[in-house]
Amino acid sequence: MKRHSTPQPTIESTLTKLFPNGTTPGNDDFSISRAPLFPTDTFGAAAYLLENSGLYQYIVADLSVAKENPAICTYSSNIYAPDRELIDECIALGQRWRHNPKEYMKIQEFWDELLKYKDEPLILSNNTKHRPNWLSWAYRLMVVSDEACADIGYYFERNSIAEPATAPYWVDSYFRAFHDRILRRFEIKSRKKKGGFFTHIGEHGATPSLAMAIDPFIARILPKGRTPVLGCTMRTLSHNLALLPPFGKGNVHWQHAPTLPKEDDEPLNLLLIPYPYRIRPNYFVGTQSNTPVFIRNDKYNRNIEQWGRFNIRQEWLKKKKNANTTSKDRKIFIQFISDLIFEARRECKLIHGVILPEYSLDWLTYKELAEEIGRKFCDIEFLVAGTSKDCTNADGNFVVSTLFFDVRLKDKQTKRIAATRSRRKHHRWRLDAEQIRTYQLASSLGHVDKCLRP
Repeated sequence: MKRHSTPQPTIESTLTKLFPNGTTPGNDDFSISRAPLFPTDTFGAAAYLLENSGLYQYIVADLSVAKENPAICTYSSNIYAPDRELIDECIALGQRWRHNPKEYMKIQEFWDELLKYKDEPLILSNNTKHRPNWLSWAYRLMVVSDEACADIGYYFERNSIAEPATAPYWVDSYFRAFHDRILRRFEIKSRKKKGGFFTHIGEHGATPSLAMAIDPFIARILPKGRTPVLGCTMRTLSHNLALLPPFGKGNVHWQHAPTLPKEDDEPLNLLLIPYPYRIRPNYFVGTQSNTPVFIRNDKYNRNIEQWGRFNIRQEWLKKKKNANTTSKDRKIFIQFISDLIFEARRECKLIHGVILPEYSLDWLTYKELAEEIGRKFCDIEFLVAGTSKDCTNADGNFVVSTLFFDVRLKDKQTKRIAATRSRRKHHRWRLDAEQIRTYQLASSLGHVDKCLRP
C-alpha cells in the first residue's frame, strides 16, 4: 500500500495557514495578496517564515573587512549579511510608518516582492547552496514592522492632567484601545483621604497576542523588553516584538504597569517579611492514599510509592480555630505590618516594596493591608504576597501584586491609586519524606513517601 507524503510547505501555503481569514480581516476572499494592515501582523508573517524555514540562522552582521580583502575573509554563499545602508532605510521606514499609517503603500511594495516567490518551498533542501531570494524581503518586512512598534506595550497613565499622553502614535493608540478592551477592571474600594482621594482597583485579563489577523493557535505576537546580545536565534533579531508559540504550548500574557516607573540611582529597599514565623504541624491536614502507585526503578525495589494529599489551614491569621478571619484579626495583623514598616524606615528612611511569602495571607487580609499601605505610606511603590483566594473569591494558590501610584487632579489634589492583579500559581506543592520528617508533619499527614497539595 502506497503511503501518502505530506507536501512540502511553500511561502503561500505557510502564509495561508498563518492568516486563515486573509491578511485583511473583513474581506470575503480570504486573500493574502494585500499586506497586513497592522505592523504586528506584518512582523508575525515575516518572523514566522524566517523561524520555520530555519533561515534566521543565516542572517549575520555585515563584514566590512571582507569588502577590503575578500580573498581572506568572506561569508559562504548562502549567508545573508544586510549592509548598514539597508538596515538604516528599513528603520527609517518603520519610524515613518509608526507616525503615519499612509506609509502602508511602501509596505505593500515589499509584500508584493515577497509574494513573487510564493511558490518556492519554505524549507531548503540539503543540496541547496544558495539562499532563496525571498529571504531579503522577509528580513526587510520584519525590521520595518519591528521598528514601527517601538515601545509598544509601554503605554502609561498620565501622572498629571497637564502632562501629554505617552501614546502619540497610531500604533500605540491602537494597542491601548486593544488592551483596555480585553482588560476587566473594577473598583474594589474608593474613599476620600486627606489631601485627595484613594482608589483601589482590580485588573484582570492580559494581552494574549497583539496580532489581529494571525491565528493565535499558530503563532502569537507580544511586546518584548530585552534583546539578547549573544546567540543565533530569532530573539536576537528583533528589539520590540517577540514571536511566541501558539496557545497550548505556553500560557504567556503581557501586562504593563499603569504608570511610568520612577527613575533614580538610589538602591531598591525591600521589606521581606517571612510570615508566619512559625509553622505548626496542625496547620497541615492530610490524607494517606490507600492505593499504591506502581513505578519503575525504585531504589528500595518496592516498586510502589505511597502518595498522600494535604491542605493548609491558615490558622496563623486568626485567634479562633476553624473560623474565618475577623476584622479584629485583620486589624491586629495590619498594625503589626505597619509597625515593621516604621521600624524599617528608621534603618533606611525609604521602603519601596513589601513582600510576603507564598500562601501567607487570605484575600481580605491582603486587600485591607494594600489599602492601609496605599493610604499611609506614600513612598511604598508595590506590595507582593501569596494568598489563598483572589479578589473574585476563587480558592487556590495565588500570587497577588499591587502597584501604588499618584495622579494629580485639576484642583491640585492627588488621587492615589492601588492597582491589584492576581495570578494562580501553575504548579502544586510537593512534600517529600525528608521534609515531612524534618518539619514533624507525620502526625498530620501520616506515614507517606510523598504528599501533594491538590
